[in-house]
Amino acid sequence: MNKLSKKDVFKYATFARNLDGQENVIRVGAINYLIDQLDEPEKPVVPQFVAKYIEIQREYGYENIGIAIKRIEGRGEHSRLFNWFFFENNSDLFAKAWIYGYEVEETLYYMPLPYQSNNTIYYYKQDDGKISFKQGGMMKDHSKFTQEELDKYFPEIKHMAVEVRNE
Repeated sequence: MNKLSKKDVFKYATFARNLDGQENVIRVGAINYLIDQLDEPEKPVVPQFVAKYIEIQREYGYENIGIAIKRIEGRGEHSRLFNWFFFENNSDLFAKAWIYGYEVEETLYYMPLPYQSNNTIYYYKQDDGKISFKQGGMMKDHSKFTQEELDKYFPEIKHMAVEVRNE
């Protein structure tokens, strides 16, 4: 006997009758939707540098995740990828990204006021969408800008933006 797919099983189940001979009502559309969710795992979201690493490994023909992990170990603890993988405990996330594919998280940036000696004044997004300045405070309290926002608000100085790292 041939194996049936999960969907085939539920298609046959729609014709099932209960013991009284009456047809059972089964919501096939809802069941198929749930099956699709099971069959297609959600792609994890990873930082750009992790996505780039996976792409490079695949370009060089490394299809074995064990080799990819060994190559991360070889980078040492000063490597951003090494820290993300081992110290931030993202080995499961990496494995899922390697197996199922991935989505790349959007990179965010802080935007310091240019040409200052100590970088303590940053651009700030107000609630009304206007851009102003903010001085001091913790880095995590400063506004974060996407690449698109940098292009829009700071086209001449966007090269001075500082990438937001682990907070």
